Amino acid sequence: LLKCLFATETFSTGLNMPAKTVVFVRPRKFDGGGFRWLSSGEYIQMSGRAGRRGLDDKGIVILMLNSKMEPAVAREMVQGSPDPLVSAFHLSFNMVLNLCRTESGDPEALMRASYRQYQMELALPNLKRRAKELRRRSESIPIEDLEKVESQFALLQKMSSLKAERNRIIQEPSLILPFLQPGRLVQLQTSEFIDVSEHLNGREYSLQHACDDDGIDEE
Repeated sequence: LLKCLFATETFSTGLNMPAKTVVFVRPRKFDGGGFRWLSSGEYIQMSGRAGRRGLDDKGIVILMLNSKMEPAVAREMVQGSPDPLVSAFHLSFNMVLNLCRTESGDPEALMRASYRQYQMELALPNLKRRAKELRRRSESIPIEDLEKVESQFALLQKMSSLKAERNRIIQEPSLILPFLQPGRLVQLQTSEFIDVSEHLNGREYSLQHACDDDGIDEE
């Protein structure tokens, strides 16, 4: 029987290991970018380990403060709402094929029984109300010269479609490979100037990005 265990947040939130007393040595944590206060969900999850079922009438939680904490921060941490549970279920092609290999496999039944489907059905009424409200608001916005605006929008959509088709054609391997020969200049479209002379065995070459999507820089 362990009398005392020093554990990280990963252990306390990932394993169901009740304890008589839970002690927080500090209320702040490092999240990769800086130190921040524990969220309400993190505090609830870790402090919920206090109290062993069938052994303790109540659990004891001790929060040690090594820095000043505002009352609003403490209230939000202790009495705030837990973090929402969002399903990460994703029906992949591999999963569908494995289900089809079994006699009782039914991908649709699996989707209906998943927590993700439950969340989507639960959110559906709110989404419908939101869509109806946005549609009503959009219809109430006055638009001058509606036919001209629709024509311009159609032209923008056509332009976008033509650009996508152009990119698909110029990126076709059968058209690109004949041009990828030694000695040719390769142009990279980036947001900054790229100096690759040090990567070309000391040769004095550099690449510069294009001014726009349609033009090519020339020197």
